[in-house]
Amino acid sequence: MSECLSFFVPGEPRGAGRPRFIRATGHAIDPPAAVSYKAMIREHAQAVMGDRPVMLTGPLKLTLVGYWLKPVSWSKAKRDAAVWHTSTPDWDNIGKIVCDALNGIAYADDAAIACATVTKAYGPAYGIWIQLEQLT
Repeated sequence: MSECLSFFVPGEPRGAGRPRFIRATGHAIDPPAAVSYKAMIREHAQAVMGDRPVMLTGPLKLTLVGYWLKPVSWSKAKRDAAVWHTSTPDWDNIGKIVCDALNGIAYADDAAIACATVTKAYGPAYGIWIQLEQLT
């Protein structure tokens, strides 16, 4: 039976920001907003993992669904018709920040993710639903 991990992270979904490079040392530094968002994802993942001693191994499937609120400035007709969130952040940046945040917690390295789906939609509250499954 394959292992599965799924949880919800409340708050507006963020994408991975562009790292800043220090020429003198050659090091890259993540933006502070990205660092705090990764920490929040890690906290939720660790709460769901609980006392589980082993991380997920083998090929993994990642499913992400980001939810945004519909702007109140839109007309009622436009809000009723809107289903998909089509503005920033880009879907690949959302996937990148989540994958990086789960390194060393849910899996050893995000290179184990063999299949991924990222969806951006409007919902009743801001948040991101994350599901990881072992592929068999």
